Formats: sequence, C-alpha cells, structure tokens
Amino acid sequence: MGVALNAGVLYFNNDQRYFQDYSVTNYMIQPKIFGEFNIQKVNPFFGIGYTSMIFDHSGNNNRYTIIKESVTQSGIDLNLGIKYQTLKNIFVQIQYDYIILDVGDEIQRIKYNTNVNLFKIGVGYNFN
Repeated sequence: MGVALNAGVLYFNNDQRYFQDYSVTNYMIQPKIFGEFNIQKVNPFFGIGYTSMIFDHSGNNNRYTIIKESVTQSGIDLNLGIKYQTLKNIFVQIQYDYIILDVGDEIQRIKYNTNVNLFKIGVGYNFN
C-alpha cells in the first residue's frame, strides 16, 4: 500500500485549421492510494484516487471567441499498471487511468463528456 501524487500537462494548439484557431492547456493533479505486488523487478499495481483537470483555453472556435477562459473538472480515478525497477530507486511504468468526471449541470452528461481514458508511460523515482 502507498500514496502517490501524479501531475501532468497536456497542450493542444489547433493553429487555424478547419475554421478554428484555439489552444488548450490541461493541467492534471492526481493524488491516489495504491496497492502494489512485488515480483522481483516487476511490480503490477492498482489504485484509486481523485483527478482535477484544469483547462485553460483561448482563441476562436467556429467564430465564437474565447478569451483566456479557465474551467476545472474533477472526478474519481481508477487506475492499474505495471512498474519495472531499472536501478535501485529509478523505475519506468505504464499506467491506464479511467476517470469519471463530475461535469456539473452546464455540460451534457454522456460518456463522451464524463469518461476519460488515459494511457501513460513514465519514469519515476522511489524515495526509500
């Protein structure tokens, strides 16, 4: 058992394609509790946590101007993955996150708007 904090940044810039000129930056903060199985250098894991996604966007979308708007959406995060210990404290990992967002009343509650699927590959450091 353990606790972890993941953070990330995703950036998209449409750059005037298809009548849209806008950019979106997504900042993610993901605290979680996880369980891990130790099988030599390979460690499968599962976890549950909470994800906050902060979207900063600006530009033009079908002639609708968005001027530096910020929206935060949050929800429960279920994840699983596998970690491989490369050195004493250094590891690489592959992780799948399934996030169920609470989008509020202003966004239609359909799977496309509320369910987020993330596949992540990363490098980490163990503080032990």
